Amino acid sequence: MTTTEVRSEQAVKVDQADESYKDQIAAIHNAYWKSFAGADLWTIGQMWDQNDKSISAIFPAAATPAVGWDNIAESFRRAFSHNRDIKTDTRIIRTYRTGDLAWLISTVKFEAVQTQTGQPVLINRMFTTEIFALRGGVWKLVHYHGHNPEFAPPMEGPENMNVNVTVPKRAPSAVWAAYDKFGAAFQQKDLAQMFEVLDSDDEVSALQPTSPIPFLGIENVLASWKKTFADIESFTFDPQVLELSESGSTAWITDLSQFHIVFKDNPNEVRHFHNVMTTLIFRKRGHEWRLAHYHAHFGFSFDDHNH
Repeated sequence: MTTTEVRSEQAVKVDQADESYKDQIAAIHNAYWKSFAGADLWTIGQMWDQNDKSISAIFPAAATPAVGWDNIAESFRRAFSHNRDIKTDTRIIRTYRTGDLAWLISTVKFEAVQTQTGQPVLINRMFTTEIFALRGGVWKLVHYHGHNPEFAPPMEGPENMNVNVTVPKRAPSAVWAAYDKFGAAFQQKDLAQMFEVLDSDDEVSALQPTSPIPFLGIENVLASWKKTFADIESFTFDPQVLELSESGSTAWITDLSQFHIVFKDNPNEVRHFHNVMTTLIFRKRGHEWRLAHYHAHFGFSFDDHNH
């Protein structure tokens, strides 16, 4: 699958000092997780903008992102079929707003019983990114990304990789320039160049694949990548799926890529991560797009994924 969708909405003028959106989004967030614990797909569906074909979700145990409500709903059904007696306890870490888009990052404690085996499931800290759009005066979910930082799938052998990489086609957008600049700096492990792409305030945040803590503020975000790069000699990544959504001065990209990494402790071997899924949120500052939030995790193998 190599597709790119761009959605562009007219920006809504709002009073940026109005903090009431935080309570509204918190209420949706809490209702979402209460409905998830109750396996109440109908109520969850009312929280999403189902008329927007580009809405997307990245589930912790998925192999690929789900795009469009039908695919998202099927992912929920699979999650409910694999888990029963679900309990959740959630805490919002931060919320942000730019125009008619807002997003939050949260931590969720997840408990359940695996339906097939009867084994207990406990995730002490799952991270989520949830993006909301203002639709007719009502906040609606348009993107969700959740992952368990305690889980790291095995690295794949080269026989499982897609060697005939076709770069996804892109509809014209200035956001891609920021995405490409960040990607180039990332592959070069160039923190100075990454700094040039990041938003210029302390609202920058990152959720890294295996870290049990969120990184808030530009210094902490850069430190998280510095720690990641410390064990890596070199690496490249090949995008397989790219989905871009824009709304006024905010945009986000859903990215599925294959990573090829040479670690310093074994410089003669290339290790492969079958699929890495990333959410990147950009904000427009003047004439430039800057990266405001980064959320990445290692997806399950295509052969054995479940929800």
